[in-house]
Amino acid sequence: MLSNQALVDFIVARGTDNHIQSIINGQKKSKWLDTFSKCSIKKVPVPLFIEDQEQIDVIYTHLTSILDSTPTHTHSDQIRFIMDVLFPESIICALAVVEHVSILEAEEKFLRGPVIDASEREHFDRRIKKTIKEEWQAIRESSTGVMVLINKK
Repeated sequence: MLSNQALVDFIVARGTDNHIQSIINGQKKSKWLDTFSKCSIKKVPVPLFIEDQEQIDVIYTHLTSILDSTPTHTHSDQIRFIMDVLFPESIICALAVVEHVSILEAEEKFLRGPVIDASEREHFDRRIKKTIKEEWQAIRESSTGVMVLINKK
């Protein structure tokens, strides 16, 4: 299984820079850019694939430097442009190269999201159950406290 760090490392090592610059300059088509340009809604949810905030920040910073060094970009909402267009494009490009798959296969994988192994899923399930149990216990205790206060009056 490919680690997200491998994708981050590839992107930051300038592995996707030519692809990203081609999209910014209009030399390559991008369905992410088409959606961004046509959408009147301010925010259409775009999957991130990478969930670690530090890794997202590293990629975002790198993409910002590419955008800032490209004189032809004319996007007024730079943050949205990076997150809705350049971020998915860089992840898909990195997936294709690092995993030796086509761009189409990489995009499908990107849209499915990261693979979660069984131990991660079990850990997540245990955390959810624990949180629900704690919240339910707090509700029960607060209800009992309210009933005690009502009975004392």
